[in-house]
Amino acid sequence: MISFDMEKIRELLGHFYNLTGIKICIYDRSGNEIAYYPQQHMPFCEYVSSCKPGNELCKKSAQNAIERCAREHKRLIYTCEMGLTECVAPIMSRDGIVGFVMLGQVSTEDGVPTHLPTELGLDEKKLKQLKSTIRTVPRNVLESAAAIMESCASYICQKNMYSLADDDLQRKIGEYIDSHLCDRLTVGSLCDTFLVSKTALYGIFSEYYGTTVLEYITTKRIELARELLRNSTKNIMEIAEKTGFSDYNYFIKVFKKETGQSPFKYRKSGQNNA
Repeated sequence: MISFDMEKIRELLGHFYNLTGIKICIYDRSGNEIAYYPQQHMPFCEYVSSCKPGNELCKKSAQNAIERCAREHKRLIYTCEMGLTECVAPIMSRDGIVGFVMLGQVSTEDGVPTHLPTELGLDEKKLKQLKSTIRTVPRNVLESAAAIMESCASYICQKNMYSLADDDLQRKIGEYIDSHLCDRLTVGSLCDTFLVSKTALYGIFSEYYGTTVLEYITTKRIELARELLRNSTKNIMEIAEKTGFSDYNYFIKVFKKETGQSPFKYRKSGQNNA
């Protein structure tokens, strides 16, 4: 679990807004908004979010942008569902992505959005009145603000404005592996799922499990295979697939290396001892 120094974060966001006049937000790495400045939305966005469909539309737009930013690990300027221009960037540290910083609720066009969703059930006249209040920012000004925002993301890490609770992350990673043993598990896939760097992942496994990532996964798979051999009637090939081994012969080889017996002998010895 990641916790931020909210007092310092809010102070930093305030400085950014005072300099640019553009709203800025911080999201945790799960995509939950945890801080923003100023504290209120602009009238247009406030009205759109006042109805359930509009609120869900706005959240979906931000979540999609955050997910893409997490995949690409770089700053992203995009247009939200209501036609406003926004930007999101990852907060990157040696531990991987620890959160996201986002600015927006502006227009970069000559005027304001002209095409608005009609299915929200909002007063169309009021919606049109409020859209005239949207601030128009030249594209080059927005890009400069985005660059400063990205520097803020680096500053958050530089000044240690967050802390990572490895024990909670370790537990979640362990639970994830246990429930996905039949899937393709790699260092890269785990880093992508939990938004951590390879260095951080290696450190967690070394400190909490005293082994490497792949050795831990192999041990867990063999533990499951032993359980299935003792307590199920599945054939060896089915057990290999159930424990994440796509190559039947490789499963036999690994199982024998880990237990000193082939799966056949292991199952037979269990039956004889029953």
